[in-house]
Amino acid sequence: MTRPQYETSTDRVNETRIADTLEQVWQVRLHKLPHHQHIDCAVVGRDGHVKGLVEIKARTFAWGDYPDVMLSASKVAKAKEFFECFNLNTAFVVADRTFDIRFVLIGTGDFVCNFGGRTRNPRDRDDSELIVNIPLDQFTPVTSFGRFAGLERWSSQLINKD
Repeated sequence: MTRPQYETSTDRVNETRIADTLEQVWQVRLHKLPHHQHIDCAVVGRDGHVKGLVEIKARTFAWGDYPDVMLSASKVAKAKEFFECFNLNTAFVVADRTFDIRFVLIGTGDFVCNFGGRTRNPRDRDDSELIVNIPLDQFTPVTSFGRFAGLERWSSQLINKD
């Protein structure tokens, strides 16, 4: 039996809005990947080559409500696999409820694996899983007053890679 999809139409609209912002700010194209690849989008540069990957989340918190952002450990494992096999890093991009968008590279990060997820009111047995908790200070704003802030932090690994 397959697991139900809990993603809503609002989630998809928010993800598209974030992706559109990334395309504009980073001057790249994002291509949605099939579910079996476990990461949301491929980042394609002006030369048509894949430069990296992006995992996008729209959260209902405001930055600072919690000390960290939780992500499935399987997403991190897949990001590390893509980096090791293809030298493609993955940006974990998170927008808070005010649409403040920030990112952290997860393909090369060093994270501690924990057990967590939705443990209080799980919707099904797969809601609790292995996760990583990424401290807020590891995230870089994608935009700052409408300008990109942070491209230099990963451009050599992602945007400008030939």
